[in-house]
Amino acid sequence: MSGINPEHYIKLRIKNSEQIRQIREIEDILAVVSHKMKLTQNFATDENPVLSLLQKTVRQYSSDKELSRVRSCGSRSITPVTQILLQKRNYEALEQYLLDTFTEFSAEYMFNRNNHDTKLQMLVFLINTLFKNGNTKDSLKYADKLRQAMDEHQRIYYDKFLFYYYNSLVINYSRTDSARAIETLKEMKANAKIYNVPFYQMAIELNLAVSHFDRSDYHQSIRYLNKLYTLDGYHTSDDAFKFKIAIAELLIRYELKDYDVLESKMRLVRKDFKEFFNKRSSAREILMVKIISR
Repeated sequence: MSGINPEHYIKLRIKNSEQIRQIREIEDILAVVSHKMKLTQNFATDENPVLSLLQKTVRQYSSDKELSRVRSCGSRSITPVTQILLQKRNYEALEQYLLDTFTEFSAEYMFNRNNHDTKLQMLVFLINTLFKNGNTKDSLKYADKLRQAMDEHQRIYYDKFLFYYYNSLVINYSRTDSARAIETLKEMKANAKIYNVPFYQMAIELNLAVSHFDRSDYHQSIRYLNKLYTLDGYHTSDDAFKFKIAIAELLIRYELKDYDVLESKMRLVRKDFKEFFNKRSSAREILMVKIISR
């Protein structure tokens, strides 16, 4: 077609090839970072070693001046670094990494519609990490930031993160105000968008059982646990998870002084989960069974 100039499309192909090269270079850098982090045991948080390691590796392996700064790796760096620190259970370093990264991205206006999903994920990780580190006040503060961010960009990911927002309230209120935690869980249960998801159903019913147990309302606690047993998600869940729930029921039955049922449930636990009684990873559960039995 004589009316089309191929030079225009050649320039586009060259530009596209350069973008692909940069993306591959970023992925190569992150692969090296991930490998180094897996081998590194010392993650003292005084000077944020995660960011310094990322910066050092970027400088060493990047041949592109545009990639010489950590933020050029953008949201691609967040997932591998976060996952590795989670595997190491180094929540202090994870908290600092997420706080520094979120602050930097916000200051540089790096969040936009294209990576809004990443922004919301970062906030969820940050909320949970702050909670894990005992910082309930800041965890709730970032929960409010999550709620505000969910309204951005025409609520593009609102439904996707709705459960995580509610859950961020529940975990924090479970420490500070159990009545408010229960109220929030009931709101979640009444929301069809949340409760229609099998995994979320299980989380809600189990947390309701735990919250009522914490308030010494054992009759309500056992009712919610019995409801959990009827859910489709429970029947398809992992046996290790079912084992922990079975131990929870033994605790509730003991507090209810329902000793006949307790003895029957104890026999079932030993029978249905006998493989776990030989596993070192189940030491806490096995000890609890022995204590209740005594």
